[in-house]
Amino acid sequence: MPEISFSNDTEYSISEDLFLPLFSIVLTGEKLEENTGLSLTFVTSEKIRELNRRYRGKDEVTDVLSFTSEIKFVPFLGDIIIDISTANRQKGNKSLQEELEILFLHGLLHLLGYDHMSDSQKLVMQEKEKFYIELLRSKP
Repeated sequence: MPEISFSNDTEYSISEDLFLPLFSIVLTGEKLEENTGLSLTFVTSEKIRELNRRYRGKDEVTDVLSFTSEIKFVPFLGDIIIDISTANRQKGNKSLQEELEILFLHGLLHLLGYDHMSDSQKLVMQEKEKFYIELLRSKP
């Protein structure tokens, strides 16, 4: 069973169980071990800006950051950090839950090596995101 180490450093109430079904779908789709784990943390805009500045050299708020694990031979993918305030502001017509699932998936795909630096990479990543969200929504 996949494992998510969950931390919420915000005033928002979020259930960690929200992300396990999507994590399982992606692990199966990407043919990864079921016992794979990751860390998921929800932070404030101030904290994500600090992390973005420190680790990416970008002094700005972002919605999600991913840091791939450097530990070899352990089924741990890395860390996903989501700014829940930014997620709430940018959700549009979606619920906050739906936006958080999309950001989690985006971060997870980065941990799996997908990127969007070129147009072709962006297209592949968008197709993966669409595919996995549709799978999630079609589950009973």
